[in-house]
Amino acid sequence: MHASGVIAVVIAGLLSNSRRNNYGAVLPELKLVSEHAWSIMVYVLNGLIFVLLGIELPVAMRATIANHDVSTLQALGIVVVVFAALLALRTAWVYSSNLLTAKRRKKRAPSFASALLTGIAGVRGAITVIGVLAIPVVTTTGQLFPERSLMLFIAAGVTLMSLLVATIGLPIMAHLAPQPDIAEHVAPGKHLTWSQAQAYVLKVAVQRLETEKKEDNQKPALDLISDYQRRQRKLRLAADTSDGMPVMLRDELELKIMGTTGELQALNELHAAGKIPESLYRKLHHRLTLKVQDMRLLIERDGHRTVGMRWRQFAGKMRHRLDFVHVIGRMRRNNNEYLFVLKATAKGALANISATLKSDEYKNRKFARSVIKTQMTHYRSRIATVHAVHNNKYEQYQAEMQRLRMVGFTAERAAVHQLMEQGYITPLVAQKLSTDISYSESAITLSAQED
Repeated sequence: MHASGVIAVVIAGLLSNSRRNNYGAVLPELKLVSEHAWSIMVYVLNGLIFVLLGIELPVAMRATIANHDVSTLQALGIVVVVFAALLALRTAWVYSSNLLTAKRRKKRAPSFASALLTGIAGVRGAITVIGVLAIPVVTTTGQLFPERSLMLFIAAGVTLMSLLVATIGLPIMAHLAPQPDIAEHVAPGKHLTWSQAQAYVLKVAVQRLETEKKEDNQKPALDLISDYQRRQRKLRLAADTSDGMPVMLRDELELKIMGTTGELQALNELHAAGKIPESLYRKLHHRLTLKVQDMRLLIERDGHRTVGMRWRQFAGKMRHRLDFVHVIGRMRRNNNEYLFVLKATAKGALANISATLKSDEYKNRKFARSVIKTQMTHYRSRIATVHAVHNNKYEQYQAEMQRLRMVGFTAERAAVHQLMEQGYITPLVAQKLSTDISYSESAITLSAQED
């Protein structure tokens, strides 16, 4: 038919997208899986395009350099002109579209910097390369297609230049564009930002999980609460704009020093009572002492770690994982040595944190309750871990963890609905929050099915 295959594919995609997919409407799971499958296919096909580009580009470069009608500098100049024209066209199109939308919805005029960033980020040239590669090498008369090598050189040059400009220019120009704030969609008179909405949702989920915590599910409940607390911590750190070390990090370090000091005291009591061997005592005492020294030095240095501190932190994480495996192996052989150490030091940490906070030195000091709860949960989770490993109830742990996750997701959705009903967030923001919750739930469900 002598028609363009590229244009045919684009038209087919437009027609397919314009029609209602009944299967996707009936089966949301099918739509979710289809979107992921198409994303993978697009990624693979983009990779194949650049593989073909790498094969054809050397040939085109040699032919362009050998072409006496167009010099190499002229070819490079054409690449720059074509790239600039594409960038200007895309930027103008995006800005015009945003401007018309803003006028129709009676909002403030959009930023030209945002349109320019969109233009730089979007021009990659994959479709252009495909179009040029679709040009036949020879015509119907058997002669070479005129200037095919030059067209391929220009298309490849525009693609490579767009990637280089985006890589170098986007980080430099990112600060020029206004930062999107969900707060502009919030109903008048309310002041709930996107981060605040997320923090409230997580807080409600933690409170709900606290009510589900019982004697027989301490380990999964505390593990899941710790996961939520880590997410809350990231939100608080992202919202902190103060210079130097954030106040929350300083509070965390002080509480960790209290806890580690309590561990050292409990370890010394175990050693004095002869309940642990000398070699184990010296090894743990050395680790905990270095940990306290590093945390105090970190406070003095306003959060800046030394090379030695970074190395000890990395080595400590690796030891923690290896020690946990070692603990499981020893306890399965009915050795209670590590049970005493882990449980006693965790109890000592909890006792010392409580006593220190009540002391005259700290009774007037205001720590964030969330930071205190996070440290307390950490040591309580350690105690629960000892009991869980000792009882060897892995299957029960997984089942209870899955149930508690569903409880947490339900609490998150209820919190989103409550915020929307009270006018703190709009339906648009509520939909985005619900989508994030659904994605997390889908990931957990898929992981459980694989296990």
